[in-house]
Amino acid sequence: MLSRRSFIKYAALVGASMCMESCTPVFDPPVSSDTGMPGRDLLNDLIVADAHAHPERFHTIVRREDTIHSLEEMKQARVAVSAFNAVGDHIKYRTGYGWPFHATYQQLSHVRELVKLNQADLVLGRSDIPSPYDPDRPVGAVMAIEGGDALEGKMENLTVFHDYGVRMIGVMHNHNNDIGVHQKSSTDGGLTPFGVKLIEQMNSTGMIVDVAHANTRTLQDIARVTQAPLIDSHTSPIPENRSSRKPTRLRTWAEMEVVAKTGGVIGLWPLAYSHRSHPRTTL
Repeated sequence: MLSRRSFIKYAALVGASMCMESCTPVFDPPVSSDTGMPGRDLLNDLIVADAHAHPERFHTIVRREDTIHSLEEMKQARVAVSAFNAVGDHIKYRTGYGWPFHATYQQLSHVRELVKLNQADLVLGRSDIPSPYDPDRPVGAVMAIEGGDALEGKMENLTVFHDYGVRMIGVMHNHNNDIGVHQKSSTDGGLTPFGVKLIEQMNSTGMIVDVAHANTRTLQDIARVTQAPLIDSHTSPIPENRSSRKPTRLRTWAEMEVVAKTGGVIGLWPLAYSHRSHPRTTL
């Protein structure tokens, strides 16, 4: 089975190859010496970004040996830039970090340490992303937070995180919070007054609003408020043959269109759905 990093790498390659093979070429497509496949040279010109990741499991006290080399794997997959997501509601998982703001700040300090050790490059803006891709540079790190619980309902904490280098926040994770309602909650609700102020402030400071894990109403409310493109960093379409109506982490096509109409993008998992009672459905 392909790893996530391998999927990112080879999806771009296969996509380029399919286009070159199915379209009438006006030139002979370049052929890679190592794979014999057309389009490999085109991959060299792409900037590959991972919209959601926890490299080196920096967000948890317990490190697993099978993921300790994830930065190396990202380099092998030619990932130029990646979100480095701290988890804002980690206190709910009793990891020992403390209250949400402190816990998240501590997680992010590990990213700053990776930057200090020259194992990652801190990305604060578009100009920090190398173009074309430079294999000799470390992976670019966009410091991000998954779960606005980390703000503890205080706008001043947003300023602290921004000044520390955070450039993207997923407002929801696995719990309802001061901002809105998460995707698998049985509670009916949307964006709160604090959430409205948060989106407006993030827009004004140029921070990316990630709507992953937000329920439909919260997503729609954010789309009405935002003046900047949104991103849903990690999800997949709900399979047409899915019979269950229980809350899910997947998105309907209508929900994805809400994001797209802001000028935003959807980050898709390689496989649409996986559950012990359902077969995997490929895209």
